[in-house]
Amino acid sequence: MPHAVRHEPVIAVLLPCYNEELTIGEVVRRFRETLPSAAIYVYDNNSKDLT
Repeated sequence: MPHAVRHEPVIAVLLPCYNEELTIGEVVRRFRETLPSAAIYVYDNNSKDLT
């Protein structure tokens, strides 16, 4: 009988943002630190700042 193959769960982090220039970098850094194998997607919604 074949052995079951265990796979790590695939995690994607979706971060919608609007005018988050001052904070988005830190948010992404913390997600990368906490979930190093996660795919992180940042979606900007026409921010007026430099997001």
